[in-house]
Amino acid sequence: MKSLLFSMLFLVQTTASANDVALRLTRINEPGPVVGVLARVSLGQAGVEVLVLPAGDVLASTIPGKVRIKLDTVTQAARTHGLTLAMNASFFGVDARKTVGNREIAYFVGNLGFPVGWHFSQGQLLASPRSDKLRATLVINKDGTASIADNVRDLPATALHAVSGNALLLDAGRNAQVEASPAKAPRSAAGLSADGKTLFLLAIDGRSEHSVGLSLPELAQLLLKQGAHWAINLDGGGSTALAVLDPVTGTHSLANTVSDSSASGFGISLRAERPVVDVIGVRIQLPKN
Repeated sequence: MKSLLFSMLFLVQTTASANDVALRLTRINEPGPVVGVLARVSLGQAGVEVLVLPAGDVLASTIPGKVRIKLDTVTQAARTHGLTLAMNASFFGVDARKTVGNREIAYFVGNLGFPVGWHFSQGQLLASPRSDKLRATLVINKDGTASIADNVRDLPATALHAVSGNALLLDAGRNAQVEASPAKAPRSAAGLSADGKTLFLLAIDGRSEHSVGLSLPELAQLLLKQGAHWAINLDGGGSTALAVLDPVTGTHSLANTVSDSSASGFGISLRAERPVVDVIGVRIQLPKN
């Protein structure tokens, strides 16, 4: 596999030295072309909270793990939950479709959806894996630490949040996807450093002239080069979106470029953020002056 090259540091450094609170975003460019945004989050620090949250309202269910969640965009979920950063998370299904012009649309705000892997939020089980493929899981513990493991069949008693991907990318520093398909696509991934102190959230653009995307082996290799030791592949494609709070204006904006196009029929090409079922969020509380 060719060497991956990285350049052009980008965007934001939010720090509060008194609490050692940090969120660093790096714009990644590499030949292909490929463009993405990588967030590094310091775990276990005062003021840093990592969460798995539904994107929209949750409909009550008497059956654990069978709830429905109203789809919403990552940007709106970040606003709703007061997040410093948010990225799409679960692979998911939807209950309904609608026709717009000559297109059938499954992903629209307010449609009912369901995660197809683990979704454990604030100690509440909203979904469990529907197949063995969806057991590669990020767990956020009650003490703020995190772990990533494959084939998770029972969540630990220490879990506060958990979310599944469909593949383990890195297994103790080893690229676990070397035999995977070379197909390139927009990608979303979560990783952890070897010491467990840094969470990596990566959004890779794709399906466009400015970025063709990455294969799973390339995605794993990129995360390894950036310092991850464990990693999982999350829902990608048109779902890939990473939203960030501007602390100056108080507004949330996308740090990456989404790949879906609008079905609005206005006669111009519009990029459209896909409504999703849930997000991984980071909330940073800076100390008051």
